[in-house]
Amino acid sequence: MAEKPPIGVTGTTVQSGPNRNTPRRKVKMQSEIQSVFGPTVSSYSREQAILDGVLVDLSQFENIRQHWKLPMACTDSVWGIIEDAIDQGSSDIAGILHDISCTAKHQIGRNSGDTLFFKCIVGLHAVDLQLHCGPGDDPLPVLTLMQLHES
Repeated sequence: MAEKPPIGVTGTTVQSGPNRNTPRRKVKMQSEIQSVFGPTVSSYSREQAILDGVLVDLSQFENIRQHWKLPMACTDSVWGIIEDAIDQGSSDIAGILHDISCTAKHQIGRNSGDTLFFKCIVGLHAVDLQLHCGPGDDPLPVLTLMQLHES
């Protein structure tokens, strides 16, 4: 099996389309970045962050997939807030994720840029959250749910 070239090398294959289920297409990417900045010293991928528990993949939940077409994850601190709300018995995971999604969607158009800032009631507490849209491990967009002090 041929080894996959690293991102940034001409001819790298990436998926197209908003839901990543559309056919693949070839995209020619420039490798001048390495010639300007030199080789990568260190990198930490989103996939590795999920495996390490720094991020929690929310796309595993059906109601997140119904609300959002892009892959979505949250930081471990947001996940801790969600778990605390579940432990208090005030709601279940489906209800909490539905509330967060609806509150975030309500802010679309009221915010500009790649990050939504909003306040949401999770369990018995109002929490200030941000939802960032940016590239994941490849150039395709992903969503990351964080507290305001996280970046």
